[in-house]
Amino acid sequence: SLSSITIPKSLEEVNTPFEGCDHLYTAVIENGATKVCEDLFKESGVQNVTIPETVEKIGGGAFWNCDNLQSIEIPDRVTEIEKNAFYSCEKLEKIELPVNLKKIEYGSFSNCSKLETVYFYGNAPEFESSIVFSNVTATVYAPEGDTTWTADKKKNYDGTLTWKTFVSTKQPTVSEKPVVTETPKVTQTPVVTNTPQVTQTPVVTNTPHIT
Repeated sequence: SLSSITIPKSLEEVNTPFEGCDHLYTAVIENGATKVCEDLFKESGVQNVTIPETVEKIGGGAFWNCDNLQSIEIPDRVTEIEKNAFYSCEKLEKIELPVNLKKIEYGSFSNCSKLETVYFYGNAPEFESSIVFSNVTATVYAPEGDTTWTADKKKNYDGTLTWKTFVSTKQPTVSEKPVVTETPKVTQTPVVTNTPQVTQTPVVTNTPHIT
C-alpha cells in the first residue's frame, strides 16, 4: 500500500487522487510549487506533509477530512487559504497562520473538533465568510499592538473562540522599492566657442597743425 509520495511542482489540477489511501503516511510537495492543489489530500490518511516555502496558496479542500493530520507547518509566503481547506481534520490540535496571510475562506477549519490553539502572526486577514471555525472551541491569538485586529475582526466565526494577544516575532513581507538603473541625463550648458569681437577705437595718426 502507498505510504509516501512526492508531489511534483508542476502539478496544477487533480481530482481527489489519494481518496481512500488510509496508509499514506508522508507526503512531500516539491520545492518550487506555488499552490497546494484543490482536493489534493482529500479523505486520505496522510499524517505528515512538507510544504515548501515557495507555496503561496492552500487550495480548497486540500486537506478535507484528513483524520490523521495532527499538525502542519504553513509557509510564511502563503497569502490565501481557500474554502474547506482543512475541513474536518479531527486530530488537528494547533495551527499557526502565516504572517502574510491576506484571505481566509468559508469553512477553512470547520469541524476540526480537537483544534484548541490558533495563532495569527500577521495583520488581520479578510474573512470571506462568517463561517470559518464551525464546531471549534479554541483560544485564538492575535499580535499585540496590531491595530488591524479590531473588535469587528475578533468574532466567533460560527465557533466558540476566546481571543487573546501575544508578541509576534514576525513581520509581513514588504515589497521592495523599484531600483533606478539609470541616472536621468542633464542637458549640458551650451558652450560659447567665440568671444564677440569689440570694435577698436579709431587711431589718430596726425596731430592737427596749428598756425
